[in-house]
Amino acid sequence: MIQNRNFLGHARASALAMAVVSFAPMAISATGWQATYSGDLNGSVKGGIVVPGGTSMVSMVRGASMSEDMRSMGTAALSVKVMSLPGQAPSLKEFDLTLADGTTCRLKPDGSEKADLRDSSTKSYDISLSGTLECDGGKMISAQASAKK
Repeated sequence: MIQNRNFLGHARASALAMAVVSFAPMAISATGWQATYSGDLNGSVKGGIVVPGGTSMVSMVRGASMSEDMRSMGTAALSVKVMSLPGQAPSLKEFDLTLADGTTCRLKPDGSEKADLRDSSTKSYDISLSGTLECDGGKMISAQASAKK
């Protein structure tokens, strides 16, 4: 048992060293989703589960998180819908964010919402977005998010 602990300790240390050495390339190709927000509420949420879908004109993605112990689904979540018409810039139609404490926030269109849909493929989805969201209790936040599969 002690030998196994030492092996696991060395394996963790090696994995940490590899992560530190290869930090820059991993940041560029990292998958998952993350969102930062400020305003009446401030913070960030993220998750590793990205599930894209949609049609040729409507791109959708849902993001989910895991609990801290990695044994169940977490509270934080993301849901996005983007309309993509030929010859027009992508238009953000839905941006829902559930914060770690369960607070739900929804897009409140005010003209500031933006979506940069770089890839809508279900195999390599890649988007960055921002907008004003109204949260439970009437609180307002400015949020920026990205999702990549």
